[in-house]
Amino acid sequence: MRAGIHRTGLASLGLITTAVLWGGNHVVIRDIADQTDPFTLVFWRWTLSALMLLIFSAGPLWRARHVVRVHLGRIVALGVLNCVLFSLAIIAAPFGTSAANVGLIQATAPLWIVATGTLFLSEQVSVRSTVGLGLGFTGAVLLISSGPAATTIPTALRWGDALALIATLIWAGYNILLQKIQSVLHPVTLFSAMILTGYIILVPFYGIVTLTVSAVDISIVPPREIWPAVAFIGLGATLLGNLFWNLGVHVLGPTTSSQFLFLAPLCSIVLGAYWLREYLSSLGWLGAIMIISGLILSTVRHQERE
Repeated sequence: MRAGIHRTGLASLGLITTAVLWGGNHVVIRDIADQTDPFTLVFWRWTLSALMLLIFSAGPLWRARHVVRVHLGRIVALGVLNCVLFSLAIIAAPFGTSAANVGLIQATAPLWIVATGTLFLSEQVSVRSTVGLGLGFTGAVLLISSGPAATTIPTALRWGDALALIATLIWAGYNILLQKIQSVLHPVTLFSAMILTGYIILVPFYGIVTLTVSAVDISIVPPREIWPAVAFIGLGATLLGNLFWNLGVHVLGPTTSSQFLFLAPLCSIVLGAYWLREYLSSLGWLGAIMIISGLILSTVRHQERE
């Protein structure tokens, strides 16, 4: 009994940490956007994470090599979705909009997961969830169409909203595919296999980018003064955030775990206002309230059903 309570408490603490790390990630990226580029951040983000995963997961991966070989196609697909496509979109997004907007748009991921699950997996959606989906989608439209969310970001640079939405759709597809394979390996071992295979594909992709794009646009190695921020993005938000998320889902399940992600956009809003002086417009606040209300309706189950 006590062991179960202890595991639940640790899982909850890990998920709270994940929400803070992911919410702060957008603020940190926005803060250093004028000193580096998205491609370099993505490459070093996963370089740091892959090195740490290789050090601590080499043994479990080797023991699970036969299982990995059987499911290699899906593992590679998941690695590409997370390590390459999603990463490029979500890292680039704060370069073109506020950290608050990225956090709020990314917070609609559970809504898109429900929608894609309904379309492609024939999952049933309750009336309550349908109302929540409608609120969340309407809130996202209001947020994206509102005026500049920060005094330092002109309307012309709001292309980051579109990238954040693309990243969120990729994340939804990633989770749908993940549902079909997550039971074959321990969540930490599966995450390690996905990221290491995704990183193998990321390296030549980054090499092609650095050879074809002007050196003025690609820094290759980030400036020394932003390495603490790069370390936070790679080891904090990416490595620890994903590991805590996978462990939380393993202990508490995806529905309960997703409730903790309500904290992530709130962290982006608070930290963005304090650190970057970024503020939501009135229409943006209305969209934010609708997004969070929609998430609560769609993912938080009635107390009696718990």
